[in-house]
Order: sequence, then C-alpha cells, then structure tokens
Amino acid sequence: MARFETANALINRAAVEVGLNADNDPVASPDETYIQMQALLDSLGQELVNLYDWPILVRTLTIDTQADDSGVYELPDDYDHMINQTAWDMNNAVPVTGPLSPQQWQYLEGTNLVSQSLYASLRQFDNKLEVYPQPAPPTIITLEYISRNWVMEQGQGTPNLDSVSTGSDFVMFDPLLVVKMLKLKYLQAKGLPAQDAAMEFDTMLQARMSKAQGAPMLNAGRSMRGYRYLNGWNAPDTGYGGMH
Repeated sequence: MARFETANALINRAAVEVGLNADNDPVASPDETYIQMQALLDSLGQELVNLYDWPILVRTLTIDTQADDSGVYELPDDYDHMINQTAWDMNNAVPVTGPLSPQQWQYLEGTNLVSQSLYASLRQFDNKLEVYPQPAPPTIITLEYISRNWVMEQGQGTPNLDSVSTGSDFVMFDPLLVVKMLKLKYLQAKGLPAQDAAMEFDTMLQARMSKAQGAPMLNAGRSMRGYRYLNGWNAPDTGYGGMH
C-alpha cells in the first residue's frame, strides 16, 4: 500500500506545508484546525470522484435480464456515474443504446416499438437503470461505472467508503495531488493568499490525469485496422460464418 497514504499522513503533510504542527492523530484530534482539515479532505475526495474517471474507481456492473423481469434494476450502493459508451449486450455482441434522454425514452414508449426492438436500450432514472424494451429481452448487459468509494479501510482489498472514518483509512488518490488540493482548500477557507497553491494543484491535477491511463499508439500509416465498436448496423466483429 506504499503508493497510497493514510488520511492522517496526508493531513499532516498539508498541515506542515501551510505552517502548522503535525499531530499524532489529526483525524481524531479535537483541535478545530484538524476538524476543519478532515472536513476539507472529505470534500476534496468527493470532488475528485467527479473531476475525472480515475481508473482505480472503475467498476463493472453486470445485469442478467430475464424474460419476466420488469426491466428496472437497482444500481450498486457505490454507484456514482456511468462511463459513457461502455454498455454492451454480451449475448448479441452489440453496444447497448444509451443512456437515453427523457425525450428518446418517451419516443420509444410512445411509438410502441417493442416488437421491432431487436437490441436493448437503457436509461438512468430515479437511481435505477431501466432497460427497453420492457419486459427486457433475456441477455447479459455489462457496463462500467465510477464508484463513489475513494477511501479504503485497513484490511480491505478495495475502496469501501466515500468519506474518512479513521486516521488509518487509505485515500485512493495520488498522495501529492491530495496534499496540494488540501493545502489549497485550507488556504481558501482561511481567506489566505492561495494563488501559488492553486497553480501547484492545477499543475499536479493535469499531470495525474494525463498519466492515469495509458495512451494509444499513434499510427501514421494508411491502415487503421481495429475493432469497430460502433458502426451503422451494430454488427459484431466476428461470427459472420463464412469466408469473404
């Protein structure tokens, strides 16, 4: 776990950078300064969840639809938001259309296209996922989403909390990024000059976002062979059954 640091360690690092003394257990401290810093840490963690689709927060949701289902499915407790264009109909090997807008959903329902809908579409509504047509066609739908859980308790294998509980909890973001953001938030909360801190944070944020995921290899040649994730007929890449 050397890559990530505990809440206590991160708060102390930020505290020292703004001229405060480190504390043995700042999360448990009754000192108003450390109470504020823990609140700021919780706030920045929840903000970072929404600033970027960090790979460490990516989870997979699998929905096994059955013929007698209502077509409405509960979202996981840690669900924050869907990663666009990751929904896939595994049985038919085609993308799932959506998330649909309210207008698109009403169009499908209003035109009664159930009998003509070969593949599934979905929308997010009332903290649930709805699959069209309803009842949903029997298939397995998978999609990737961002978890709201950015904190991991000691002894856990994956992040399981969306706020800090104890000083020994691990924060699952880059430590330097967290320190720079916590420092900035503290200075702003105190009404102190924060221009330099803002520049430090922005520089680190851009650096971490650019390095969070690998970049594809650029091809300067004429051939751009690859997978057709989306095409005009939603045809799979394999399974045509013959030589061409």
